[in-house]
Amino acid sequence: MRKTDLMRRPVVILLGLSLAVPVPAAAVSPTGAFFRSLLIPGWGQRYAGRPAAARRMVTVELALWGGYLGLHRRATVRQDRALSYAAVHAGARPQGRGKRFHDHLKFYDSVLQYNQHAAYRRGPAAELYPDTPEFFWEWDEAESRAIYRDLLNASDEAERQALYVVGAVLVNHVFAAVHAARSAGQAGDTHGDHRFQVSAGPGMPSSSAYGQRGSRGVHISCVHRF
Repeated sequence: MRKTDLMRRPVVILLGLSLAVPVPAAAVSPTGAFFRSLLIPGWGQRYAGRPAAARRMVTVELALWGGYLGLHRRATVRQDRALSYAAVHAGARPQGRGKRFHDHLKFYDSVLQYNQHAAYRRGPAAELYPDTPEFFWEWDEAESRAIYRDLLNASDEAERQALYVVGAVLVNHVFAAVHAARSAGQAGDTHGDHRFQVSAGPGMPSSSAYGQRGSRGVHISCVHRF
């Protein structure tokens, strides 16, 4: 046998050992797992070797965002319904006027009533609406204004609930990050024995190795058969 073959055999065996040995749990960084799940819940769990937990985190994240989108959509639909109602029953043009104008529609029967009340309370400093069609409104009856107020309040409530869901999303990110870091830490403390066999090639001697993962690293014992 040539000298080059004798020198190549240990290299092949060592390469086989490097591929066959399980990745040490210590290589899984709790910090890396934390920031992965802080960014995308479930990513850190996957990194830490917890695929089932990763799926749960992703499911919760998707459910929360689905809830946010649903509530935000509900708020938009209710606001559009309220503004359309005001256009029909008060002759108003509330589209694009902002929350301040919408609130005044809720509490005053007409733009004239609002201007008179604002002038009485604030005097020359009062901010009055100009006498133009863009800022005109006059409710046909008090009950219509009450219905508009209820529709607009329902829209505001849905928007608040959507913001609460955003808060829950942030909490879920933090929880997932902490859980991923703990999972990675527990993986580093896990002990296990691994057995594998490496052959340098057809017709070549085989080696059996026993690996034990402990708190101080991976210990490998090799038995070479000729």
